[in-house]
Amino acid sequence: MKKISLAVLAVMAPAAAFASSSVTLYGLVDGGYYYKNQKTTFSGDPGATQGSIEQRTVGFRNGLRNGNRWGLKGVEDLGNGTSAIYTLESGFNLGDGQSLQGGRLFGRQAFVGLTGESWGTFTIGRQYNTSDVFLQPIDPFGHNGWQSSTHSGFNTSHSYRYDNAVKYASPNLSGFRFIVGGFFENTKVDTDINGAKDTGKDRFGGLMAGLGYRSGPINIGATFDYVDQKTENMAGKTDVSTKTKQWNLGMTYDFDVAKLHLMYGHQRDGTFFGIGLANDILNPQGVRTLARQMNSDGFRQQSWLAGVTVPVSQSGQVIFSYQGNSIKNNEAAGLEDARIKSHIFSLGYVHNLSKRTNMNIIASHGTSKLKFNDALSQQRKVKSTDIQLGLQHRF
Repeated sequence: MKKISLAVLAVMAPAAAFASSSVTLYGLVDGGYYYKNQKTTFSGDPGATQGSIEQRTVGFRNGLRNGNRWGLKGVEDLGNGTSAIYTLESGFNLGDGQSLQGGRLFGRQAFVGLTGESWGTFTIGRQYNTSDVFLQPIDPFGHNGWQSSTHSGFNTSHSYRYDNAVKYASPNLSGFRFIVGGFFENTKVDTDINGAKDTGKDRFGGLMAGLGYRSGPINIGATFDYVDQKTENMAGKTDVSTKTKQWNLGMTYDFDVAKLHLMYGHQRDGTFFGIGLANDILNPQGVRTLARQMNSDGFRQQSWLAGVTVPVSQSGQVIFSYQGNSIKNNEAAGLEDARIKSHIFSLGYVHNLSKRTNMNIIASHGTSKLKFNDALSQQRKVKSTDIQLGLQHRF
């Protein structure tokens, strides 16, 4: 990270009290090339869809281990141990230079707050959930959404952004730290046109909480998210009603010769942006999707991960993980009754060229099976092999 304005002193009062402020430019550039072979097969009783779709891809991949970003962090000393802080972070595609997160200028993070060593940190704006702080660092393969990361087994529950969020993070309390937050927006529209009355409602809100503990070789994290969304009779919006909940638990233990990674999570009554590797069997090349997205009462997902990181030299480390999930989508509110099981094995090597630059090669193989509990006992199975070679630099 580079400081582009250092110790800018300004007179804040006639008593000649001084405040110090600084702005830091930082970022990450990550890209490379990959090969992927993915085959989806269809089977079932006579009358069910039969056949297969196989796709092979070789090409450039944006953000192999971490999403590309650049950002600005600012801090101003307000005195008495309190500082004003802000972060503005933009995501981009290294391959074509376009902005990500729907084209937002600062789609990754955008918040302002106050912080103090004795009382903690208070922030407001677009922010990550508590899992991003306490659990995402436990993922041995990094932060991005490709097949080796926990996005395949846990989807984005480990790194989810909320708009208009308020968060409080405690200071370090003898190795413990906790974060709580929430977000809420409610719109109600009453119409009375030519005697015809109607009411529209649009509500989106929720809570997040997390607890972490670090001491010596051990790192433990536990998190919870709750999202309540309801849209009813609002012009231009599809009616929805979901109350999605998730909790996750993870840990690492560093034995010096190797670091152990363990995680377990549960989601119900909806998903946090898809269902990982299983997404590829719901809509392969436009072939028969579910009646509705798995995002309502009756949805259940359990996810798990076990991994190990082994240093093999002062500059290199070998990484391995196994992750999987079990999904049940009970027939409710028009949803199809389905069962899914996924298993993903990943192996990689990361070589540090310096403190800021590394090269990496990662290979991953995953399978996911889906069965509809319908009259035709329709089934799908996807096999996916993914190999990538990349270069990353932080600044």
